[in-house]
Amino acid sequence: PEIRRDGPGLCPKCYMELIPVQASSAGPTGPLGNANVTSVTFAIGRADWDGGAHYGAGLVLNAYEIPDSVVGDVDLRGVFDAGGLVIAYASPDWPDFNEWKQLPYLYQRDVGDPPTRIGVAIEYLPVRESIAIAKTTNGFDRLQIATDELPENLNVKLVVVPAP
Repeated sequence: PEIRRDGPGLCPKCYMELIPVQASSAGPTGPLGNANVTSVTFAIGRADWDGGAHYGAGLVLNAYEIPDSVVGDVDLRGVFDAGGLVIAYASPDWPDFNEWKQLPYLYQRDVGDPPTRIGVAIEYLPVRESIAIAKTTNGFDRLQIATDELPENLNVKLVVVPAP
């Protein structure tokens, strides 16, 4: 708070009633400098995706279930369920693409010869501990993406922040 007083009263700037600052419990102290935040980076190869799973209502996603060994045995679902954060970023290794984008990420890509433009959606599914990829025609639908339309490698970075 910008205005601090020893007792009750009114703010000298806006004349609102001042309220006492509430003490809060602090989370556990992490190793110096990182506040218990961890980050892992890994690549999903074209052959690592499953063959397409139906998620209901016409949704067909190719998914990659993130193995515990990739994330240092961190229980991603447990972190999420306990109120922590799992933030996912991806960077397909396509020519002229060298950016990290936070998931979900939708973009267009030319595939085939002659080139055909398709929409691609990449998302992180926290309850399934998976990265999913699909073709999209309008940004909302999710259609199965053909193997040759998948990136050869999808680089993924997960930032994990456990709840205090």
